[in-house]
Amino acid sequence: MKPKKKKTETRAEKRVAIAKDVISKLNKKRYEAEQGVYCAAKDIIWPEDEHTEIQTMLKGKKCNVCALGSLFVSAIDKYDKLMFDDPTFDGINSRNDTYLKRFFSGPQLDLMESAFERDHMGVDSYDYTPTKTAAVAFGCRYDFPDARLRAIMNNVIRNDGKFIPPKPTKRELQELEEYGYW
Repeated sequence: MKPKKKKTETRAEKRVAIAKDVISKLNKKRYEAEQGVYCAAKDIIWPEDEHTEIQTMLKGKKCNVCALGSLFVSAIDKYDKLMFDDPTFDGINSRNDTYLKRFFSGPQLDLMESAFERDHMGVDSYDYTPTKTAAVAFGCRYDFPDARLRAIMNNVIRNDGKFIPPKPTKRELQELEEYGYW
């Protein structure tokens, strides 16, 4: 009897699995969500050999992360043996879009980060499209970063691997304008 082939996950299934991993790490207190921080971990031992897996540096470490930082760490934990000297790795404290685009589109990354940071983020941070404004309004629904990150990841899971912020209410739009979000 031949062994069954393991089903290859689609990109959407990988995005859902990554989002579930983020929530799991939040539950286990391995991640602490923090605005303005990509990924910060205490007691990281920088490798002498640059051909070292990043996962080994972060294994078991508590990380302060933003939305994209949490996706990055969960993605390398689940799917890759990303090496410290890999050209797609921009540094542990840098936004690793090149790597994350293996799973998520650039606009999706910008929307999730805009929701988490509660500001228009991304390549064109002055992009005040209705979708990006909806992402900011979604993020403003959650005062605490951990709750906000969890809500973003639950949205990704519910929407089969895509972050789709709901249309903001008129009141939310008024509040954004009052707080000077644009």
